[in-house]
This record gives sequence, structure tokens and C-alpha cells, in this order.
Amino acid sequence: LDQVFIKNLIGLFVPDEEDELKDYVNAFANDMNYIQGSLMDSSAIQAAKDDVKNFYDYIHLSPIKLHLSLSLQSSSDQSVSPSHNPINLAMDTFLQTVGVTIMDVQDVVFKLNAFQREHKLYSQETLQSEVVTHYWSQGIKQVYVLILGLDVLGNPFGLIRGIGQGVTDLFYEPYQGLVQGPNEFAEGLALGFRSLFGHAVGGFAGVCSRITGTLGKGVAALSFDDDFRKKRRKHLSDKPTDMKGGVKQGAKSLGKGLLEGLTGVVSQPIQGARKDGFKGLMMGAGKGVAGLVTRPAAGVFDMASSTFEGIKQAADTADTVKRVRPPRILYQGETIKPYSLEEAAGNCILKDVDGGKFATRTYLCHLMLTPDSRHFLLATDSCVLCARKSDMLGNWESAWVYEYGDLIGPPSVRSEGIQFLLKPPTKTESKFWNVGNKSQGKIVPMPLREAEAIKGKIERAMRKLAKVVIFFFNITIILTSLAPLGIGKIYRVENTL
Repeated sequence: LDQVFIKNLIGLFVPDEEDELKDYVNAFANDMNYIQGSLMDSSAIQAAKDDVKNFYDYIHLSPIKLHLSLSLQSSSDQSVSPSHNPINLAMDTFLQTVGVTIMDVQDVVFKLNAFQREHKLYSQETLQSEVVTHYWSQGIKQVYVLILGLDVLGNPFGLIRGIGQGVTDLFYEPYQGLVQGPNEFAEGLALGFRSLFGHAVGGFAGVCSRITGTLGKGVAALSFDDDFRKKRRKHLSDKPTDMKGGVKQGAKSLGKGLLEGLTGVVSQPIQGARKDGFKGLMMGAGKGVAGLVTRPAAGVFDMASSTFEGIKQAADTADTVKRVRPPRILYQGETIKPYSLEEAAGNCILKDVDGGKFATRTYLCHLMLTPDSRHFLLATDSCVLCARKSDMLGNWESAWVYEYGDLIGPPSVRSEGIQFLLKPPTKTESKFWNVGNKSQGKIVPMPLREAEAIKGKIERAMRKLAKVVIFFFNITIILTSLAPLGIGKIYRVENTL
């Protein structure tokens, strides 16, 4: 559930005074229209509605099996805007800290029995009441399923369900084999014991993984750093497929937590000063101090969660499907092109750089800069960057990033490679300790043929981007000129642009 959705849901029970006044006015208008009609007509219509009943020979609504997953984290990449309403402000604080920890539920199964009636005479209101009462009582009886399915408790209901499935297989598989022959009986017995062992061990490992993962999620929320939480979610979204992968992912989570906790004390104030000046500097300092404790702690919980997840996957008897090649690139507004392994691999690197920071950019091309395949030049529709693979954690990081708007013009090809020239920094960018200052550009060594190809793609992307900027600039000028005419909708559109 999105936090914005929950806040709007609360608004249903805390009505606005203006909306309440409108309801009273509308109700009064309806009463006035009602008394204009004939009393006999109104009474006859109401009596007809009350007396209409239908005979139902047989009604059957099939049983419902509902898989429920609930998370209080925001589903979008944008953070929830702060609210001045005290109720919404208190709810935001609760959802971002305690609520994230105790309210997450994953794959809880509700089973609602069928609704069936025979030879009954019901009016429309009575039938609706019967159906609602039936399913409401079914839901109340299974509240324990929701409570036992909380991730903070490790989802013990899922553990019980898994062990029950293992016990069923222990008797069902040998029985199926016994019908066919003695060899099949031995094979079925082995499959039954394997299923029971896998569900028991995997179930207990899954309980530990959910508990530690939920605690890590709550600790990460206390850092109040949206970028850190996004990177953490993306890193943990790739579930390990075996015990070795779980240990490796856990060690990487711990290393990231320790490294980002130590470097955040310095990097967070600098990033805050670049965005919001002195206010951002103070907020960044607070995030850095909080991250010094919360990020390593979240790394410890994530290491335990990934390790137990690896044990669970290793004990799982089901066959896992693994990807054999990177996913195909689909360009917006273009036809599907033949699959290119080189383009797909470059796009995967772009999506992984800085924890998915450039995932929304459109990939254009890439070039390997070093023979060890640890440094790549990546060109997108709006920026060019150098990606390097971390020696410690093995993840992709950006060595430098140049937005096309920061360049003086298209890159130039020289004998030693391709050259990018930057615009001089403004006074605002260098107001705090020159944190906004950048070098005046750089030359990236590469062969002449590859440099020409990359230059051509970047030039086309810059021309396309310039056309879009000019279009919206002209639209803004037109809307600004129309705003004084009192056209409220156009003025709001202008502010949005």
C-alpha cells in the first residue's frame, strides 16, 4: 500500500469542513426536489422497491483463494511530500519507522468458503446483505492468518503450511510409487523425505530471513535517506539462488553498509549543500550522523537475511529458472530490433550503476575502456558517464558523469580519443567550499573509429534534447502570456510545466 493512498483513506474518516457543507447543501436540494412531486407517486415507488423479491432456485459463488502481500513502503521512486496536517504528519512518522517494521506481510493465503443458497426468496437489498455478511464472517475467522503472516514474526503460518505440504508429500509420493511398482515406491519415498526436509529446513531459514530482513528495513528507515533505501531495495531485489550466492550477497550488504556509513558523514553534507545551500548542509550533516549508526546496522541485518535466504533456496526442492542472457532493449516509439548481446549487456551495466540511479535513462552505446572489463564509457539520451566496477564490493559505480546541458557543445574527436568540454561553474554551484566546481572536461582515450561513432550518437541525442527544451520553453512563454487573462486552468498547467 502506498503511503499517499493511506493518507487519502484517512481523509475519508476526517472530512473537510468545506466538503461537509457541500454535502448539506446537496442534501437540502434533493429534499426540495423530492417534496415537489406527488405524495402518492413517491409512496407507490418506495412500496414497489420494498416489495420486489425474486425467487432464487440455486445461487453459488465459488470459493475464493486470496494471496495477500502488504507493504507500507511507497511504491514510487518519489518521496512522500511532507504534510502540515498534524494527523498526516504523525501518520507519516509512524509509517516510515515503526509501521515499515511491523506491518509488512508477504504472500499470506486467505481461503473463503463458497456462498450457496437454494430455493430462497430475496429482495436485492437482502441478497446483498447475505453475501456481505457471509464473506465478512469468513474474513473475521481468518484474522489469525494475517497476524501469523507478519514478517516481523517470520510468517509462522507460512512455515506451518510448508511443513504440512512436506508431510503430505511424505505419504503421497510413496503411495503413488507403490501403485506403479517397487522401484517407483523407493523413488517416491526418497522424494517424500526430500520434500519434508526441504520444507522444514527452508521454512525455518525463511522465518529467520524474514525477521532479520524486516528489522533491517526498519533500521534503514531510521536513516531518513531515500537514496539509501532505494539502493538497498534494488540490491535485495535480486534474491540469491543458492547458499553460496546468499553468503556473497550478505557480505556485499555488510561491506556497503560499513563503507556508506563512514563516507556518508562527509558526502551527505556536501550533497545537501549542492542542492539546498546552508539548509541542505545541515540536513545532510544530520543524515550523515544518523547513517553512521543505521547503515552498518542495516548491513548486518541484511547480511543475515541474505544468508538465510540462500539456505532457504538451497533447501528448496523446486526447480529454479535462471536467465541465460541479458534482457532485450525496447526503445520507446521504435519497432523491435533484432537481439544484440552487446547492447543488452551495456544496458544492464547502465541499470546497475550507482544502485540504479540511471535506470530511467535511455541507453545509446558503450565502450570498454580497460582490458580487464572494469571501466566502461556509457552514453545515454541525456548524459555520458564512466562506469567502473568496485574492487571491494563488485558493484558498478560512476567515476564521473557529464549531463549534456553541462557541456559546451558536442564532443570532439582528437588523435588520442574523444574530448568533452564543460561549461564554467556558476557562482551558486561554488558557493560552499567549491563543492559545485568541476574540471573543465577530459579526454577519454579510445580508437578513432569508436570515437567517431560515439560522437555521432551523442550529437543526435543532444539535438533531440535541444528540440524538446525549446518546445517546452515556447509553451511556457505562451501560457505565461495567457495567464493574466484569468484562465485558471492554463495558469495551473503553466506552473506544472
